[in-house]
This record gives sequence, C-alpha cells and structure tokens, in this order.
Amino acid sequence: MKARSGTLKELNARLLPVSTDAPKASARLQEKLGTDFIYLSDPQLELIEHLPIETSAHHPMARTYPKKRFLQPGVVIWDKDGKTLFEWYIKPKMTNLFGAARRMTPDEILKKAREFV
Repeated sequence: MKARSGTLKELNARLLPVSTDAPKASARLQEKLGTDFIYLSDPQLELIEHLPIETSAHHPMARTYPKKRFLQPGVVIWDKDGKTLFEWYIKPKMTNLFGAARRMTPDEILKKAREFV
C-alpha cells in the first residue's frame, strides 16, 4: 500500500490498519514497510467489537493473543460522516486456511474506493 499512498491522497482517503498484535509489533511492521499510516493495535478487541470484521479463535496461534482470538482480514470503507459504504471480511473456514487465503489486494481496495468518489 505504500506505493499507492499517493492514490489514496488523490481520493481524499485514509488507510487505518487495525491489528490484534501488540503495539510494539505494529510499530515494527510500520517501520519495516515504511508506511506513513497510523497503525492501531487492539489486542483486547475493544475497537473490533464495533466493526463488522470477524475474529478467529480456531487458529492454533489464537491462544497466544490476550483474548485467545485474533482479527481476520477485512476492509471497511466509510464516508466522511461515518456511513458504511462497503465492507468485506473473511469468515474463517478450513477451505480458506482459517482466513489466510484470498484477501483483497491493494489494487482491489483502491478500485472499490474509487467507486465512492
């Protein structure tokens, strides 16, 4: 997404990654990727409970998280007034490797965002 940050600015859009990883892990990822997005860490799943995105407790790594579950990939697009324009998320199943397979690509996310400009 770093390479597409100019396109986000052209669309007057912002990316807000949310993760159940600890703040230090999110900061390391942000540094590694070299992005200027604000990364939100939500290990206690307080914010996630208000979003239409699944969490997973069935993956073996889930037990390493504070609430014994973690966030699945998802995308939510809101307008400036907070109205939900689009939502997509993975429902974890064996057939999608418990959420690891078939995520939206950055280009797919941008294409969807352009529909609302």
